[in-house]
Amino acid sequence: MSIQHEKKLFIIPGWMKSVGFYGDCKGLDIWKNNFNLNAQIDAAYIVGHSSGANFALINRSLNKNSNSKLILLNPLLPKKNFLYWIFQWMKFAFKGGIRVDKTMGIKQFFPALKNFAALLNFDPIKIIETIPKENLIIIRGSEDRFFCDDNAKKIIKEKNINLVEVDGLGHEWNENFLNAIKDVI
Repeated sequence: MSIQHEKKLFIIPGWMKSVGFYGDCKGLDIWKNNFNLNAQIDAAYIVGHSSGANFALINRSLNKNSNSKLILLNPLLPKKNFLYWIFQWMKFAFKGGIRVDKTMGIKQFFPALKNFAALLNFDPIKIIETIPKENLIIIRGSEDRFFCDDNAKKIIKEKNINLVEVDGLGHEWNENFLNAIKDVI
C-alpha cells in the first residue's frame, strides 16, 4: 500500500526528492524552486521526511494557528552547520544509502542547496519545545547512522518526545515507514 491511500497525510519530501517519490499523494515540492517557509498547509497530518521534517517544523513555528499534527520522519537533529550536514550526506552517499528521484535533475540541485541552507538558520530542537507533545511524533529508522542518529535519539528521549523506531530501516524513504505512520495516526 502506498502513501496515496492515506488522504489525511500531506508529505514534505526530503532533500532532492519530489512529492511523487513517495507515491500518489498530496504534498509540497520544496526542492524544485525557491520555497515559502510560511506556506499555508491544511492537513490533518503533515509528514516531513529528513530535511523536509525541518521545513515542517519551521513552517509550524511561523503558522501558530496550525492544528495539524506533525510526523517527523528522520529529521535532521540537532542544529548543525551546513558543512556538517553536507559531510554526513557524502558519507551516506558513499555507503550507498541514496535512492535517486529521477524527476529531480541538476537543474534543481543548486536551488535545492540554497533552500537546504535556509533551513539551517533555525534550531529544530527549540521549535520542537514549543509544540504540544500530543501534536508531534518522530519516527526514526533504527539504522539511521547519518542524520537522525543515536545522538538525535538521545536528545529526543531527553525531551520526552514520542519516538517510534522502525527496526531495520535507515534514513531513506521505505514503504515500511508508511506502516509506522499508519500505526500512529
